[in-house]
Amino acid sequence: MGVHQLKSLETYVTRAPYRFFESERNVEEARLVLLGFPYDSTSSFRVGSRYAPLQLRIYSSAIEGYNWELDMEISDVGIADVGDLIVTHGDIEVTLKRLAEVVKDITSKGKKVGIIGGEHTLTLGSIRGCAPKSLVVFDAHLDFRDEYPYGQKLSHATWLRRSFEESSCSIAVIGVRATSKEEVNKAKELGLTFITFNQCREQGLKAISDSLSTLSDPLYVSVDIDVLDPAYAPGVSNPEPLGFTLYELLEYIKLFKDREIIGFDIVEVCPPHDNGSTCVSACKILMELSFLSLANAP
Repeated sequence: MGVHQLKSLETYVTRAPYRFFESERNVEEARLVLLGFPYDSTSSFRVGSRYAPLQLRIYSSAIEGYNWELDMEISDVGIADVGDLIVTHGDIEVTLKRLAEVVKDITSKGKKVGIIGGEHTLTLGSIRGCAPKSLVVFDAHLDFRDEYPYGQKLSHATWLRRSFEESSCSIAVIGVRATSKEEVNKAKELGLTFITFNQCREQGLKAISDSLSTLSDPLYVSVDIDVLDPAYAPGVSNPEPLGFTLYELLEYIKLFKDREIIGFDIVEVCPPHDNGSTCVSACKILMELSFLSLANAP
């Protein structure tokens, strides 16, 4: 099963000039397939997350790839970087349809998938493709508006509302600290599980772990980099004061170390507004998610 035997990859994916972690495996050899999503057409504040897949590939080659806790080297875990999705700027529906098809093809072959954005709407396309039992989102925002801007039903600020409406998977959002009253009221009315940043700080890891214990496998994990404090991640599309340290976020992510993770993504890194620290942090998160997704995989 070479890369060109997956029709969607041949049709909708283009090679990138660099590879994440300088991976050299093809799809046939891989256990985890990484794909870039260079799209930010619905961004409403800082534009530029489309450049993140390229920049994260460059930065990923400059950080050490050994995991002390798992005694694993990133170059040995079986990663294939297939390149970037061919996107149609200005047409999110068409772009997400392509992404869903590619993700479905990859996961149907027993591979894990990691998507590197790009804007947060990509998560909707990804879960359409891999159909997880549960979706875990780390985000400063709820992204639960019905329309944003007015008249637009699908954007970076509405994708979770659309996911909640169309998907049967359980959803939990962790680290929320910036939202509208409309979103909070609707989320409570519909029964969306969300844990605020303040609750995370007050209750600690064990309490959060207990509250997430009802989520079923397989999981899909989405990390919006703005869940971090801007002191650690200034280069994001929609920065918000406060937030997790990188250490705290990695500790929360490790709550899922014994779970089956079918896929994950990292979104909203905005290189034009970064000093390099956001890209480095995102690469560390990408590496840890890669390790975790494969820790319990055959």
